[in-house]
Amino acid sequence: MKYIRILSGFVLFFCVPTVFAAKNIILFIGDGMGQGIVTATRIKHYRPDRKMYIDTLPYTAIVKTYSKDSIVTDSAAAATAIACGEKVENGVLGQDGTAVAGQKDGKTLKCIAEIAKEKGKSVGLVTTTEITHATPAGFYAKVHHRDLTPTIASQLLASSFDVFLGGGKKYFDIDALKQNSSIDLKLTKEDLRKQSLTPDKVKKVVGLFADKHLSYELKRDQNGHEPDLLEMTLFAIESLRKNKKGFFLMVEGGRIDHALHGNLTEEALYEARQFDVTIGMTLERLNKSGAMKNTLILVTADHETGGLSINGYPSRDVDVAKYPHTTYASGPLAKASPRGALLLPPEKDSHSAYHTGIDVSLFAIGQGASEVHGTMENTDLFQFMKKHLK
Repeated sequence: MKYIRILSGFVLFFCVPTVFAAKNIILFIGDGMGQGIVTATRIKHYRPDRKMYIDTLPYTAIVKTYSKDSIVTDSAAAATAIACGEKVENGVLGQDGTAVAGQKDGKTLKCIAEIAKEKGKSVGLVTTTEITHATPAGFYAKVHHRDLTPTIASQLLASSFDVFLGGGKKYFDIDALKQNSSIDLKLTKEDLRKQSLTPDKVKKVVGLFADKHLSYELKRDQNGHEPDLLEMTLFAIESLRKNKKGFFLMVEGGRIDHALHGNLTEEALYEARQFDVTIGMTLERLNKSGAMKNTLILVTADHETGGLSINGYPSRDVDVAKYPHTTYASGPLAKASPRGALLLPPEKDSHSAYHTGIDVSLFAIGQGASEVHGTMENTDLFQFMKKHLK
């Protein structure tokens, strides 16, 4: 009996699961990026038989996206679920399920970025949308509705986070920011190329590169003053990784969603490609520096937008009418779908496509990534990041 107890203890000791701890976590969110636009981007910019950068990430899962009050989430509720681990009403940011969107505050939630800060890490948020927009705001704002932009902007400035890069200049007093000695203000890509954070002089970097959202990648003036998503992301990484305790970084390809809302397929394809290239170049930079061995990278979407489909055989119908290559479930091009495939009644027709309740993908690589599999709730991402953040 004595030997059985010893053997049992031996087995239990060696069966304790290993928790892989990540010094750094980078979370990429493609806003509205369902599998339809991922596949279409692969076909358009790579080739059907080739891999995008996200295709090379070895671990994948399916993520459910519904919110507390709807089977179809908005970006605010989705960001709160991912960042804070709780299902809330559409429109709510950083508050719990007792919040009533647009009416009543709930209890504030602690998000993964704040937990990273408590561990002494640096924190950054990067987006191609307004920096006060729903997805980035889900990581720092505590409001009962996403449209409370002045409050969200003030909460950004009051936060202890280190790097904010995106658009939304019109929501800030630029003259006041220029005079604020604790803020390193960046207004152009030329500013971004100047000296970043140093260990002995830590200032909050606030990059505001457009009055509203940054330009679509397809239409961005290459000789203009806006940085692209890749440049902002690499700047953020180089700034944040100077902290020896590590960092948390959220990077949003936010204009994928905007293009899909307008059924702007070409714009969406270029936004998704830039998002994918940014992921690829991030992996290359971290591998080259040796930092990847201490890093967890997650790539997902907050929801799917537009119901984009890629049509197959036959190329023409029985009336010899040519089928379009891509169609949408809603939005301005939906009526152009073959055989009047608009599934919504006329009174629900819209000039802007709707979000859908379709599940989205999760791709992972790095410390702890092997635990990504199966079907997950979007709230599980918070618990997963919290578990693996060293």
